[in-house]
Amino acid sequence: MKEGYRHRKYEVLEYDPAWEQQFKAEASTLAALFQDSALSIEHIGSTAVPGLASKPTLDILITVDNLTVVDGYQDAMKRAGYEHLGEYVTNNSQLFIRQENNVRLSNVHIFPADHRHVAEMLVVRDYLRSHPAEVKQYSKLKRELYKKYPDDYSTYRKKKDKYMTDLLQRANNSDSLSTVTP
Repeated sequence: MKEGYRHRKYEVLEYDPAWEQQFKAEASTLAALFQDSALSIEHIGSTAVPGLASKPTLDILITVDNLTVVDGYQDAMKRAGYEHLGEYVTNNSQLFIRQENNVRLSNVHIFPADHRHVAEMLVVRDYLRSHPAEVKQYSKLKRELYKKYPDDYSTYRKKKDKYMTDLLQRANNSDSLSTVTP
């Protein structure tokens, strides 16, 4: 676990439609930075799902052919206000964050397009977007966990893990979406 992760300040808010516009603005900036190296730029995570309670931090997924291209963009990302955390989330990925006054505004996850986590993130997002009852249930869980662990982000995340594993399974079993092997 990264230093400071357990006590990272966070909050869970009701869905804000402005998050979609914030994503579009940030995606435009990232597209200009990465140009042809970005195969796709996707809004993922809870802020990408209308109606879902969320931390007010955008999660953005950029897919590339090969992670080695990221090295050539680190200076430009720094000038644009991003901090490089490296291989933070999982192997064969890169994470950049943007913060203001110690408040995290966005996480930019960069993965090779064929990475297993890319498909997982997209299938869960798309499943939630088409299943309002699931959004309601997940929002309730997030609010309850935040109320119980407002100063312990690590425990908040761990307590969501089982739900997220089950959510991926339900998303994979949905007839309306393609599936991902966990």
